[in-house]
Amino acid sequence: MKKRLYKLFPNIEDKQAQVLAEIWGEVVDQIFHEMDRISKPQMTELHINLREEMILEFARLRHHIESKVIETQTSERLPNDIDLEVEREHCLGAIGKQKILNTGKILADNIWLEKYHNRWKLKTRSALEKENTPTASKPLKINEVTDNHFIPKSFIKRYWSEEGIIRKNSISKGIVNYIDTSFGKWGFVQNLYSDKLEAYFGLIEGDAAIPIQKVLKVEPLNTLHKQALVGFIVIQKIRNPAFIESYNEKLKPIIEQHYGVEKANDTEHVQFIYESIFNNHEVYRNLSKPLFDNQWVLVRSPQKAIVLPDTCNIFTRVNGEPLTIVPLSVSDCLVILLQKADEYSWPWYITATPELERWLLCFLIEHSRTEFLSSTKQDITTIETVVNIGEKIIKTLLKLGESRGVSSERTNSRFTAF
Repeated sequence: MKKRLYKLFPNIEDKQAQVLAEIWGEVVDQIFHEMDRISKPQMTELHINLREEMILEFARLRHHIESKVIETQTSERLPNDIDLEVEREHCLGAIGKQKILNTGKILADNIWLEKYHNRWKLKTRSALEKENTPTASKPLKINEVTDNHFIPKSFIKRYWSEEGIIRKNSISKGIVNYIDTSFGKWGFVQNLYSDKLEAYFGLIEGDAAIPIQKVLKVEPLNTLHKQALVGFIVIQKIRNPAFIESYNEKLKPIIEQHYGVEKANDTEHVQFIYESIFNNHEVYRNLSKPLFDNQWVLVRSPQKAIVLPDTCNIFTRVNGEPLTIVPLSVSDCLVILLQKADEYSWPWYITATPELERWLLCFLIEHSRTEFLSSTKQDITTIETVVNIGEKIIKTLLKLGESRGVSSERTNSRFTAF
């Protein structure tokens, strides 16, 4: 409320802004308390998976009501001209209380309960029906595969190709050369995994499809969707050739010690040892915990400056803390910051400044091994080195995040008494 006042009225005095924010904030609190008092007894069927969606709807509605209160209370006067004691009595006295009750009832009857009856109750019943009549799990379908895509072919086609064409950029001695080619001719290595593991990856990719679309559409993820997306992000790291090579290199002396030099040089045995990592819950827990706990930021690039490294998702550390960057499309990049998430842990949605676009581009190229994908409209010829680039990206996102607003569909003003 206070930040919004400063934004709308840059010349407002500090004390005036503080007190008005307190008065009007109390008005909004009481409105939603009344809405909840009326709505809660009638909302008897709610599935746990609707929690995130309802929190976001609540935030959107509150954002609108806060704006409406400010708009109404300043329509005929400037904030600095408002007598604070008179305003407190007007808003929270007998007349104000009646307005609050009326507004809360209107919100409950015409918005909150309407959403409940027309959306959330139906979704609850559908979810419970599925839980009570689960479909039998199908056996894992294993096919013989030669070309193992370490970045899913469907992911490349959907988010990184334009009319089936991708721009493949090769890095050599600081120079970038590109070629436009079919989307299916990148992101694979022959005989990288066993056929069983390849089939398992297919299940993970399928589970992540809807969560990725939801993030890109600015829709909240429920717990199951977030688990699926986090699983996908982690798997993309440990199925990558760069990770496999580094992992096997570290394992080699251990295999030699326990099984002998012959086994350490046996490709099938080394692959068997590597693939056992997918049954190692400790590895998954260590990689996934920051993804669950920390703040997500979806950065939108107006110039389509996001690129996809051949290392796919980037797990690194800044000042000893984990930073994860997940390129999702030529326009969208998911960043998991070092700090813990907000109380309501959906992503911040931030439009990148030109400087932030440049830093993300440099960071992603820096973490590419030999190649990366980019928009077919973007020509990249040289690689720029930026000192402390991870810190710069984090600081910029936090600064932009401070001034962010909740992405909101405007609620029809006929529903408010204010």
